[in-house]
Amino acid sequence: MTERAAVRRAVACCLALLVCAGCASAESFEDGRLEVFISRHADLKAGNYVLEDEIVSFIDGAEHTMDIAMQEIRWAEDGQWPIVDAIVAAAHRGVTVRVIVEADYYDEEHPGNLALYERFVAEPNITPMRDANPAIFHNKFVVRDASGEDAALLAGSTNFTDTGTRANYNHIVIVHFPPVDEPPSYYAMLDRYQAEFDEAWGGTFGNIDPTEEPLRCRIGRTYCRVFFAPDNDPDDYLLDLLCDARDSLDVMVFTFGSSSPLMAGVINRWFTWARNSTEEAPPRLRVAMESQQARYWSAYPPLLALGVPVRLECDPNAKLHHKVAIIDGARVILGSYNWTRPANDSNDENTIVLSNRDVAEMFTDAFDELWEDVLVGP
Repeated sequence: MTERAAVRRAVACCLALLVCAGCASAESFEDGRLEVFISRHADLKAGNYVLEDEIVSFIDGAEHTMDIAMQEIRWAEDGQWPIVDAIVAAAHRGVTVRVIVEADYYDEEHPGNLALYERFVAEPNITPMRDANPAIFHNKFVVRDASGEDAALLAGSTNFTDTGTRANYNHIVIVHFPPVDEPPSYYAMLDRYQAEFDEAWGGTFGNIDPTEEPLRCRIGRTYCRVFFAPDNDPDDYLLDLLCDARDSLDVMVFTFGSSSPLMAGVINRWFTWARNSTEEAPPRLRVAMESQQARYWSAYPPLLALGVPVRLECDPNAKLHHKVAIIDGARVILGSYNWTRPANDSNDENTIVLSNRDVAEMFTDAFDELWEDVLVGP
């Protein structure tokens, strides 16, 4: 690692620790190789935009290349947008930037977004591209300096928009890949994400490759599974994971469709635990959803009718935009992947499963805060 990169990492770690001392919105794991950032209710109310600050820092760290797969990148209403400024600044210092965005957001019906796209076109080191998936290009990830000393991956649920980082409940994870003589298994994660970007850059969207197995790897003591949809058909594995829950299942998902196979996993746990639990502290199941998505086709009406504890985020100025499940306080499902059939069958998506109790505790704390202070329901 270069001296400049080492100093930057040290400063980032110090800032993360300062944030952690407040609301545990940012934490570093596995000797700094894995970082997790969550937009907490208390942070957003105080104007402490943890995700925005960290995304800007991540972009500022780019030295050679940066590949951005992002459903939407948008200027703020006041015309000032640090993330866009950071992308442009990276290009100005010689970083080669490629950007893929969802085409439906970059046309004459979205003049602000279209102006931003044209700004990117005008920059000599930025090459933007609209997606060609007839469904949705829903990825939210960035590969930075894939072949450099400060290679890193940013993923999660957060679009690069003002609402995504300043209003909505979201998360990001950052994985670092420092130079080593014998790369451990998780270095394949960087290769997989780079290959996914390159596949889309070459014009292949929503591709199903039955020969590609989901990635299994380990970051230190943290076991990981990485899925791309529709290539890896994530629903099969995620359904098994839900049905294996023994003690607790907390779900907070922006869009949860009643036709999703994962609905069966939630119902399975609800009836299994209700029938078999005789303990003083029975297993716990909670579901949090965004009220804008609580429509006739969603999981909300049937779950409510079955008596499942389900609450809604009803703030008209914010959205519960996570795509997260916390299982037995030990595993976390996260990423861009909403719980719908299109997410599995046709959208371009990515999801990560992390088996780490400390990471799970961090997400549980954020879930508890929303459940008690923000969400509405029984």
